[in-house]
Amino acid sequence: MPAPTSRAPRARALDVLAMAVTIGIAAGWIHMAELVVARHLQHELVWFSRDFVWMSPIAYTVLLVPGALVLAVLAILSPSPWVLRVAVFALSWFAAFGVLLPYSQIARIAALVLAAGVALQLARVVGAGPARWIVRFRRAALGGSLLVMLLALALPRWRDFAAQRATSSLPAPTAAAPPANVLLIILDTVRAASMSLYGAADSTTPHLEEWARDATVFDAAYSVAPWTLPSHASLFTGRYAGELTADWKSPLDRADSTLSELFGVRGYATGGFMANMHYTAWDSGLGRGFVTYLDYRRSWLQLIRSSAWTQTTLFDQLRAATSLGEAASAILHPDLSIDIKHSFNRKTAREVTQQFLSWHAGIGQHPFFAVLNYFDAHQPYHAPPEFQRFANDSSGRARYHAAIAYLDASVDSVLRELRRRGALDNTVVVVTSDHGELFDEHGLSGHAHDLYRNVLHVPLLLRFPPSVPAGIRVSAAVSLRDVPATILGLTALAGASVPGRSLSTFWTNAAVGGSPALAEVTKAPNVDNTYPTSKGPMKALLDDSTHYIRNGDNTEELYRFRDDTSEASNLAASSNIPAALMRARVDSILGSRRRHQ
Repeated sequence: MPAPTSRAPRARALDVLAMAVTIGIAAGWIHMAELVVARHLQHELVWFSRDFVWMSPIAYTVLLVPGALVLAVLAILSPSPWVLRVAVFALSWFAAFGVLLPYSQIARIAALVLAAGVALQLARVVGAGPARWIVRFRRAALGGSLLVMLLALALPRWRDFAAQRATSSLPAPTAAAPPANVLLIILDTVRAASMSLYGAADSTTPHLEEWARDATVFDAAYSVAPWTLPSHASLFTGRYAGELTADWKSPLDRADSTLSELFGVRGYATGGFMANMHYTAWDSGLGRGFVTYLDYRRSWLQLIRSSAWTQTTLFDQLRAATSLGEAASAILHPDLSIDIKHSFNRKTAREVTQQFLSWHAGIGQHPFFAVLNYFDAHQPYHAPPEFQRFANDSSGRARYHAAIAYLDASVDSVLRELRRRGALDNTVVVVTSDHGELFDEHGLSGHAHDLYRNVLHVPLLLRFPPSVPAGIRVSAAVSLRDVPATILGLTALAGASVPGRSLSTFWTNAAVGGSPALAEVTKAPNVDNTYPTSKGPMKALLDDSTHYIRNGDNTEELYRFRDDTSEASNLAASSNIPAALMRARVDSILGSRRRHQ
């Protein structure tokens, strides 16, 4: 090959573009390897799509294109060998710094210097043998591009093919007495207090109120945790949060069978349709046992998000900028911080519904076990304009209520379509939530970092005409950890069992009752010291009228929420309602249960 200085201008420009493609692909795969080795293989959450293997190289390459085009023009205008070295240095510096961005423990200046050192060494190596390296860049760009394209085309299709093949190989259902289906609908972050089904002033759930006439509603259902992953894990296994590995950075392990596994090995088609990518995606451990598990979107925005640069606050500011001035201000004062829980292209309730109904239409007459996670009532709250009908306030409660109304309509559309298809009355329908939300109660907002009642009190509706009575309201306090045992009991799944008690005892008069409404949360890492979870692990226990909280610093709170609905008066020190009784009950529960070692 001719020396770089003697090559035609067009060839020199293509050399620079080949270099950009090669460096972009390499940066993407290095980033991917960091995540796989540093997190996933160490049983930590990854917070990136399974398609990261092909999305990340494309994302880094796309980000390098603008700079590569400028350098390509420079190569056309000048035959100097220094142009090639400058191009190598600039492109690799940008890519290397991007790969270092997720490591907040490395100061940004130090990361810039380190990336510059890597780029300088690469420029020197290339400058020592430019003709040889030009050939390598071109071959690497071509080969890498073909491999990325192959992965982009093959991996999603292989997963779809594997799911279709597994479903088609299920045993044919018997003609008589077909097994009952199961539909578990989880309204992520929806608290009971904001649902008109539970007495809220705003008409947020008119459709669920109609369905309640044909179902049993639990008025005092409590989650086992104030946030998503342990709560979902409990709904899948029947374990309390403290018995599970599912935590802030660690996924659910394989110590307990999940409902999807129990139904899957008994001939059910299993499908999970998840919208919360922080804690219900493939890396959460919740997908175990599902043949079909649809989490991250395959979209242009999700693809672009698959780099470190596009996970920064700077990128979000540029996307949100409404003027050149705002964009310029963001660039001049760059915020390169990255949330360890990576941003994702949000999936709406409409998409979750469509995914489930399309899947259901393709499984034929097979019985199914399906889970739908709707994420629209999680910050930032989302609802189409037609649901924005509530009086606005500064807390965001109106947007939250609009999102709940949107989910109410979404659930209604799913159930009506199943009825139209003739599947509804043979389906155990469970509508619940993983946790609630606070709006300045106790000086707190959001969820996850406390055990106050509005974070734990969630909806629970059961509908299954063959076995669940219609129009019943259960006032007793119940725990969501009993939902799996209830589902298995209603479907009479042979040979399957999970911890917990079936809630059917509340309408069969078995006088057994449910499991204690115990909730737990571990000490949260790296949170503001105003959060209760910053002080250590917390426990809470609720019964029909009393709410006990043991904080991480061993202080206690006790509320009589029947009379004190806002839980404003802490009665822990009151002699009339001794906290010692609730404390002893908590210790008894903790002492009797099995813990993971």
